[in-house]
Amino acid sequence: MSESAPFSHRVRYEFVPYSYQQVRDLLREVALDFGPPGRTRSWQFESVTTAGKGHDEFIMDFLFQDPHDAIMFGLKYLR
Repeated sequence: MSESAPFSHRVRYEFVPYSYQQVRDLLREVALDFGPPGRTRSWQFESVTTAGKGHDEFIMDFLFQDPHDAIMFGLKYLR
């Protein structure tokens, strides 16, 4: 069985309309489920450039080392 590259499992999450409180609350909940984010942890996140999109839209990519974590995140948090 071959190993995956670190953080090779990506799940996109869109906030429409953008709400700082919703972003903060989601990050807090995900940290409770998967531990704190970071390069030495099992997950991390990054914001995606939204050039040409509406000003009330915010997109984040959640990156996971383990594909099962990515699936669990999707099942629990995606609408």
